[in-house]
Amino acid sequence: MPMSENLQQGIREYLHVLPDEQWYEKKKFYSFVPEQKRNHLLAVFKGAKVSYKLFEGIQAENELLEMESRTQVLGYASVIELGIDSFLQQYLSKTPEYLRLTTGTQSTKPLSIPHQLSQDIRTTLPNVFLHSTDQIVITKLKSVTIPWKKIRFENKVGVLTDHNVFPVEFSEQVIKVYSARNMIHIAAEIQHSEDTRFNLKLAELAERSCEGTSTYINQYIKKNSLH
Repeated sequence: MPMSENLQQGIREYLHVLPDEQWYEKKKFYSFVPEQKRNHLLAVFKGAKVSYKLFEGIQAENELLEMESRTQVLGYASVIELGIDSFLQQYLSKTPEYLRLTTGTQSTKPLSIPHQLSQDIRTTLPNVFLHSTDQIVITKLKSVTIPWKKIRFENKVGVLTDHNVFPVEFSEQVIKVYSARNMIHIAAEIQHSEDTRFNLKLAELAERSCEGTSTYINQYIKKNSLH
């Protein structure tokens, strides 16, 4: 059932303290993200801010406080990830660190080898092939591009750390928030309940990390004239 008009109006007035559009433009909040993606990013960020204020307004406790923390971590970590991905792909894609991040090796199909060569290899490397039943195969390695979705988040952050985009301490903070996001699964939470606690402190850390990511990247872009 919808709330009364008076209550709805009171909530809207309560939310009036949240940043307006000018705040986002003045801070160039994630301005390095392409427009379409940035619009989605801003919608998620604003939603997280509204969610926080509503939970704060009812003085959430116990399971509601945990739910408040989860929604904050989920929203802010998603914004951070999209921001980092966009920055890496647009501004650092020609660097050696980026190429190492996105390039791997893959073995080809096994090549057939003569029986005598197999015997010679066993004789030469007796400590490797201890059993006569061990099969010897020869393959070639070729360079391949690693799909972006398979690259670990902490490795992406490592590239930013290597380029002095993020201080080491901030990088660790961002990784902690992202790891907490991956914990938003009941089975995982139960298994690691002592490692990560969804509380107000973690929610605030996620918010600071989200805003800090935009700030540090914008500073790097300005400092290195990457506009």
